[in-house]
Amino acid sequence: MGRTNWQDAVSGAAAGAVAKTATAPLERVKMVLQNQQLSVGRAARAPLRNVAHAAAQLMQEPCGLRGFWRGNLANVLRVVPTYGARFWLFALCDKTLAFVPQPDTRRFISGGMAGVGALILTHPLDTVRTRLAAARVFADEVSYSGFADCFSSTWRHGGVRGLYAGCFASMLEIAPYSAIVFTAYEGIKQRLLPAGSTGNTGVLPSGPQILAGVTSGLTAASFCYPMDTIRRQLMLDGALGFDARYGGSLWKCCNSLWLQGGLLLFYRGWTATVLKAVPTVTITFLTKDFLSESFKQS
Repeated sequence: MGRTNWQDAVSGAAAGAVAKTATAPLERVKMVLQNQQLSVGRAARAPLRNVAHAAAQLMQEPCGLRGFWRGNLANVLRVVPTYGARFWLFALCDKTLAFVPQPDTRRFISGGMAGVGALILTHPLDTVRTRLAAARVFADEVSYSGFADCFSSTWRHGGVRGLYAGCFASMLEIAPYSAIVFTAYEGIKQRLLPAGSTGNTGVLPSGPQILAGVTSGLTAASFCYPMDTIRRQLMLDGALGFDARYGGSLWKCCNSLWLQGGLLLFYRGWTATVLKAVPTVTITFLTKDFLSESFKQS
């Protein structure tokens, strides 16, 4: 791995960890809203209406405020290799596809390939994170005690197949998401910044960087959200605290969700995702740009 690729990997990994930790509370709210119709027990009898209601109910869990970061350890363990691989693979693919004359087309293809490649490496950690974050915790009901318990339980009951539950659906979601994010962020930034400028004028981000982050995050999250709902449902299917309905079938999951609530059910929790996606993408790329510049100057 060359020096530049190594820098892309390290800066991307650090950026992902910072962004996900900062937005973990919104991610937890989004998870419980998005997947509540699959819940069993008390969670099924106490549905959540919106972001504010979900946040208030989560505050009443035994862990209180700390519960908003439930699953964040698994997420950081996932994000560090995922984002490191994603940024490294993007840089590698972008160089390999240098023969493609249109920069946006090259970024789109590279972004999609990078997203899928990173996903295959780290999907088991995403499954564990999803099962921890999406479950509501009640003092009188059994739940996963933490990362190790969830990972070992998933392995005992499903083996490799259990850890890779929803992997195909995740590929269908992450390929366009990653392609849109990389294309929109880099494309908008390059068009708005002065020629030769990186936008890093110090510790504060530039206007073009912020606009690029907001636009790319909002667009990708909105377009890909229905498939995100499907993949989360498949990850949770039959997990502790959730009903077993789909048997791993992508079609059965789609059909069931449609019959239950139509298009609106595919977008349940979307508000929390938008609130989360914009700062997540912005923080990720700004941190990545800042660290990349720091490496170049060292």
